[in-house]
Amino acid sequence: MMTLYNQAVDFILGEEERLDVVVSNAGFGIAELIEDTSIDEAKFSFETIFGYVTCLQSSTNRVSY
Repeated sequence: MMTLYNQAVDFILGEEERLDVVVSNAGFGIAELIEDTSIDEAKFSFETIFGYVTCLQSSTNRVSY
């Protein structure tokens, strides 16, 4: 499945021929009781985690060592 992350890595490799470092510093926290957290807030929090995993899956096997 082609994602925006894959497209970004492909672009970088096309321009630079190697990928040395991947920084994925996304984060989102909920600072309230779980019973006060809306479903939309909880979904957004999980989507942030899935984005982080997708970013790493798209790039880690292509990093130059």
